[in-house]
Amino acid sequence: MTTRLRESTADRISNLPDGAIERILVFLPIKDAAKTSLLSRDWRHRWRSIPQLVFDDRFAPLPEEDDCGNIADDGKDVVLKIYEALLTHDGLLTKFELSIPEFRRQIPLDLLILHLSRKAVQELALLFEDDNYPKLHSSLFSPAFPLKRLKLKGSFVKDNSDMVDLFASLPALQHLNLGIELLLFLADDDHVPYKLPKPLHNLRFLEVPRILLHRLPQARVLVCLIMSAPNLKRLTIRLDDSDEHPPSKVIGSLQKLLEAEDQLGFCCLQHLEEVNIHDSRGMQVELDLVRFVLATAPVLRRINIQRKEKLSSKKALKFLNEMIVYKRISKEAEIKYV
Repeated sequence: MTTRLRESTADRISNLPDGAIERILVFLPIKDAAKTSLLSRDWRHRWRSIPQLVFDDRFAPLPEEDDCGNIADDGKDVVLKIYEALLTHDGLLTKFELSIPEFRRQIPLDLLILHLSRKAVQELALLFEDDNYPKLHSSLFSPAFPLKRLKLKGSFVKDNSDMVDLFASLPALQHLNLGIELLLFLADDDHVPYKLPKPLHNLRFLEVPRILLHRLPQARVLVCLIMSAPNLKRLTIRLDDSDEHPPSKVIGSLQKLLEAEDQLGFCCLQHLEEVNIHDSRGMQVELDLVRFVLATAPVLRRINIQRKEKLSSKKALKFLNEMIVYKRISKEAEIKYV
């Protein structure tokens, strides 16, 4: 009876359009998608052609500790299963995400990136919580790799790579989410240019989840990316005030840094429509960024600023009053201060 019911259910689902079945499998955790191969013979290999592979905590939960606090499982089986899924995948693969918390096993990312480039993956996310992440060389991101969305949490780039090499290898990039670890790695380079030799013409969305905007090295990386993205539409940053980062020089004016080589008044913010600043602390560098954007972005629609909870009302009001009098080149530009 159970077998007959299972086959009946599978037959009803099998009659759905291929696009609908694909969407069902995509929304399932990878383990559950693989289990659909038990439904019937027709479903045996369907999950192997889904266009997205996401390996997260649902695929590999946090490892359990024994009575002595030791973790017996180092993740070797997880690595094997990941590569098995990749090697047996048949069809178009558009997205690959690896975000397993507390992962305790090195993954040969060089081989992983090489395989994903051959699959023409367009969206890649590599997210690790601790420092136990492997390294890769930026040259692996071949210009022929049609990567459009990149999200990195962890300093995956080797010491003999630099900012110019990394982004020169990603000409098709449209959406970049730059984690604090990689940001600090790039900021450690004494040769961060004002703009990249080859502009990131396709970059539309730039997100920096954590940044010390008042620190010179990190500010230089942000300025470089902004100035190198002539078609940028949305910029999102979250300000950080942590003391855990290496000490670095504090800047007095971000405005001077933004205008350092802008002698002719030319700015690449011709297509910028939205700026989001989270955890605002009411600093001068924030005012400098707002003033520069308002003065140079002709199609800007809004700047959304979310203030940090501990920021006093008095300081917040002073901050807002100074911003609202800045000159705006866009008639539609508005400032929303939450």
